[in-house]
Amino acid sequence: MQNCFSTKTHNRWATALEYVKGLLINPSRCHLSAISDNCSIVNNQSFSHFLSQSPWDHQRLIDWIITNGWHLIGKNGALAIDECATPKAGDFSVGVNRQYCGNLGKVENCQVAVFMAYVKNGFRLLLDYRLYLPESWTSDRNRCDAAGIPPEFQCFKTKAELAYELICQAIEAKIKFSFVAMDGFYGKHPWLLTRIENIEVTYVANIGSKDRVIIEKPQYWIPLKKGIRGRKTSLIKILNTVPVRVEEIKKQ
Repeated sequence: MQNCFSTKTHNRWATALEYVKGLLINPSRCHLSAISDNCSIVNNQSFSHFLSQSPWDHQRLIDWIITNGWHLIGKNGALAIDECATPKAGDFSVGVNRQYCGNLGKVENCQVAVFMAYVKNGFRLLLDYRLYLPESWTSDRNRCDAAGIPPEFQCFKTKAELAYELICQAIEAKIKFSFVAMDGFYGKHPWLLTRIENIEVTYVANIGSKDRVIIEKPQYWIPLKKGIRGRKTSLIKILNTVPVRVEEIKKQ
């Protein structure tokens, strides 16, 4: 892991360790000044340079975590998919937009990212993330170029599509997980759940109380035409049961 923070002339491993320690031990807001106050070997200026200008390879670090980190927790855990929003002022931070911010509980100027974590027996490890770019960004090529977004990432993807990318990445990395857990935001996308089923991954996803579900195993086929008038139907229908709302099941 230390190699991820090395360049030809410097190694920022010690700075990285102190920064992570500062994030964990500071009881209040984790700004650089507070972190440096509790650090005896790295000052505020060094932390600032480490975060903004130091050319250490963050993608290499993420790849290392995905490949090796979950071994520290053990196999057969769960992948947890969720999003997190960070309030931001101004218009220049990549992906910033007026959108729902879960941390504030309202629509506000913020950045949103979809995260993937590995969890088991009370242990949690963040594996990777995808920054969400609203269409107001991806439709403005000049704005993306000015913010330094590589051309291959200047395409719009929904949060559910980003979540599916992360799940596929975990499979490619051969992480030994048992199932994927998601909240109702991702559970309301039938295409996402179908894709996860198609790659033979078990999932647990919340759904809304207004959503309709089928309790019995459905039997479906094209119903026979009744009478001689009209065209033959070509629509496949479920004939042995009817969908019911989740809220109706709870009342039973």
